[in-house]
Amino acid sequence: MEFAAVIVVALAGQLALNAYLYGRPSLDPDRPPFLTARIIADGPGRWYLEKHCGEVQWVICDHVHHLTDDVDNFLWADDGVVQSSSDDDQERMLQEEMPFVRATLRAYPLQQFRKSARNAWEQLQTFDFDDLSASPLVLNDFNPIIPAARPSYVKSRQAQSRLPLELATSVQNWTVLASLGVIAVFVPLLWLRHSTRIAGLGAVIVSMVAANAAFTGALSMVEGRFECRVIWLVPLLAGMCVLDWYKGRLAGRLVAPTQPAIAL
Repeated sequence: MEFAAVIVVALAGQLALNAYLYGRPSLDPDRPPFLTARIIADGPGRWYLEKHCGEVQWVICDHVHHLTDDVDNFLWADDGVVQSSSDDDQERMLQEEMPFVRATLRAYPLQQFRKSARNAWEQLQTFDFDDLSASPLVLNDFNPIIPAARPSYVKSRQAQSRLPLELATSVQNWTVLASLGVIAVFVPLLWLRHSTRIAGLGAVIVSMVAANAAFTGALSMVEGRFECRVIWLVPLLAGMCVLDWYKGRLAGRLVAPTQPAIAL
């Protein structure tokens, strides 16, 4: 019941935020065509368009001769496919995205699966802080959304590119590696103690970290910030393993065996 309540509150918060920012409640407002960019960058989408654009009337076919294998360039570059298209064409890309994706998957299912699996694996190993560097896109978004916060952001270390991102990435990488080592050592010990709570927590964390990599890497793009959102759960699990093991040791010491009295 509590878990369901958390999900409901999260969904309601997302709907309310998008209603405030975009004028309508939605879980996915004004998004660019991520899937289109992804399968074109992977290859199968581009192969399909090159072979079938004479048969279909999709707006993406207008760009078939200068498609890119760079998702960022496709979506965000000034001369990229999306940004150089009119608002009407961008809307059509979104409407035609799922028919395009389904057709590509029917034509190249194994090829796309291999590409998606590779992207997911790469995302699982990518959790750096490089995306936190100063970005003109972030700065430009303040005016239409939260203009009052723009002066504070301009003065921040992030906007001035003074954050120790390399150091933070190095610390995080070594922390995750050390945590994996701790988990590998303590899991057998906790298994012998039948620690069901840690087993349940571990199952949730492992599935969450893997699912996040699969969805973001395979369906969007490989970016360090995506996996950074959940990778901290690995050190958390390592710490919980140590605490649970210590709790068991402490409980064993407090329960001293009673010795029978010896009659003289």
